[in-house]
Amino acid sequence: GRGAPVLRLETPFGGGKTHTMTALYHAARSPEALDEHEVLRPILDQLGLEALPRDVRVTVLDGRGLDVRGRTVPEGFTIRTLWGELAYQLGGREGYELLAEADRTLTSPGGRQLTELFERYQPALVLMDEVLEYLLKARAVKVGDSSLMEQTGTFLGELTSAVSATPGVCSFWPCLLLLLRFLRRARRWRNGFSSTPKRSWGGWSLWRRR
Repeated sequence: GRGAPVLRLETPFGGGKTHTMTALYHAARSPEALDEHEVLRPILDQLGLEALPRDVRVTVLDGRGLDVRGRTVPEGFTIRTLWGELAYQLGGREGYELLAEADRTLTSPGGRQLTELFERYQPALVLMDEVLEYLLKARAVKVGDSSLMEQTGTFLGELTSAVSATPGVCSFWPCLLLLLRFLRRARRWRNGFSSTPKRSWGGWSLWRRR
């Protein structure tokens, strides 16, 4: 049947989140190697599938490894944001051009733009790790009256909506509620409150659309 588009998966620190993402990565990239695995077969039967999906586009957004100052790709242009990185990994330069203006101006794209991106490049799996670490770095990058951290927070909200609206797209990353709590604390800190943003670990969420 048709399941809920948003599923929450929570584990304590050291509970196997990275191992889970690694398994998802290999299952999406090399499904033929797992079709007959004794552990996977009952899961496929329960889902009513003969085999794992083929030709899944996999994107990996590592908040610890990504530089908020951007990176230059082999084609010669610079990617500056998580959404620019997402678009480039999904569709190369052609995919990047769909969100190029939002990337260059460091402003979050809207849900419609992200949905269009996913509709063009699905099926897709989006793996995101160390998002809080990226937000801490992005806090120092000014974007008009806001910051790249706040723009990234807006992007994460739009991303969940776009994933939920697009069949064949799944996203796995730290719990949205945890991130929103961090962003609220960061805004209070920016406005002069005594409490400072702290790192939190543990909650993870899995967004999917069947």
